[in-house]
Amino acid sequence: MEDTGLKLRSIRTRLSRQSYAAPDQQAGTNGDTKLLKEWPGADDSAWLVHDEPVSPAGRVFLQSSFNAHIIVILGSEVPINVDVLKLGIRNTLLKHKRFRSVIRTNQKGNLHWAPVTVNLDDHIIIAGSDDVNSPTFVEAYAAQLAQAPPLEPSRPLFEFHIVRAKLGDATENVILRAHHVLGDGTSLMSLLLACTRKAEDPQSLPTVPTQRNRIRKKLSTLKAFFLFLWKSLLILWQERSRKTSEEACTSRSFYG
Repeated sequence: MEDTGLKLRSIRTRLSRQSYAAPDQQAGTNGDTKLLKEWPGADDSAWLVHDEPVSPAGRVFLQSSFNAHIIVILGSEVPINVDVLKLGIRNTLLKHKRFRSVIRTNQKGNLHWAPVTVNLDDHIIIAGSDDVNSPTFVEAYAAQLAQAPPLEPSRPLFEFHIVRAKLGDATENVILRAHHVLGDGTSLMSLLLACTRKAEDPQSLPTVPTQRNRIRKKLSTLKAFFLFLWKSLLILWQERSRKTSEEACTSRSFYG
């Protein structure tokens, strides 16, 4: 293989406490440095050997000036069974490390993901009731969640809100509220889709409509329209020709 002169080097992702805190906070003022101390287990370093450090982007979202959460609304045409939802979360999302971990710091101020025992009763909230008739109840509830106080840092940073109210074709809805440190919107949506299956085939992943499929559908509809128009014009032309032929025969008979 030809040597191109390029060399790989490791990327430094473990930021020091000084580089993580703002200059005015390094002098001892309250702020992001205080946030590092608020995470439980600051003196526990035995588990740090094999644990995953928080990424630089994740550290930004953990700053006290941020309250960044991702809100996802999932609709269901049938009433939501809480026990079935718990079983599904336990068999899917909780297999992902970040959904069963909290963020802790060591004595040097480095943030890490630390696995904990998850009690799903602390993460599932039931709201609304069957007699809620407002068509905007679910959206208003989601808007309130977007402005709610930060999630409890002593537990994994996610919540599922079962909203017993209608939204469109959905009889009931589940709203996921997850801290942005768990991942970006695209990765979380991909994870949620990977945790679901088709209703008609529980072994198959759901099919997501793509731009190409939408274009093909539009072209198919356009083709069907022009085919219908062509057939209609052809029928009209044949009917016109038949009437013209009948009129010509009638004229020859009259003058004959």
